[in-house]
Amino acid sequence: LLNVTALNSSNYVFYDCHGDRKQRPITIVVYRAPEEVTLEPAPQLAAGESHELVCRVAEVAPIWNLTVTLRRGDEVLHVETFKGHGQDKPEPVRVTHRLTAQRGDHG
Repeated sequence: LLNVTALNSSNYVFYDCHGDRKQRPITIVVYRAPEEVTLEPAPQLAAGESHELVCRVAEVAPIWNLTVTLRRGDEVLHVETFKGHGQDKPEPVRVTHRLTAQRGDHG
């Protein structure tokens, strides 16, 4: 296949089995990388203060295969998946997580 542009298309594989020509449907998923991923900057916070982190992923498809992971260094703060979404068309995504500043956090 060359130049597949449809995000969800119908395709078949054809084969011979002992002289019988057969066909079976196959699934091809075309991925579209996000146009842009943005983490909104957090204001300066004192230890113990909280702020909602906002990550925006622009025009990604298929959304049902997307996983967004927010981290603080090596620590995983939040993981969000979109497995329940059946949308094949590119769409924007917004993921949020409430973060409490800790002593030693920077940037």
